[in-house]
Amino acid sequence: MRKTAFAAALMAITLSGCSDLSEVIEVGSATSHTGLGYGMNPKYVTIRSLVEEVEIQEVTVNRGECRVIKYNGRSQLPKTIKFGKTAKIQVNNDCDVLEAEIETDQGAGTYSFGG
Repeated sequence: MRKTAFAAALMAITLSGCSDLSEVIEVGSATSHTGLGYGMNPKYVTIRSLVEEVEIQEVTVNRGECRVIKYNGRSQLPKTIKFGKTAKIQVNNDCDVLEAEIETDQGAGTYSFGG
């Protein structure tokens, strides 16, 4: 039986970029601990909507050095989320998420995570 314990830590974030998204989205990073060993723990950029609805159009992690995972050849984006809901955008397992550039239908911003 496989147990999955989800440990998410919203790290200190700083925002810079084209527009101030601090009242639109909240961004963090998370790792899902599967118990299957090193390299088997999926990593995510988490994006929570602070408005009625926002469309996540593009996510670039570590300036393009981390790959956003596709499921069955299909992109995870664009993705629309409603107020209070969180989108988990999976990146390759060997990625240490340090920075995420987020483009939405309401602007864009760059978020840095404490390392």
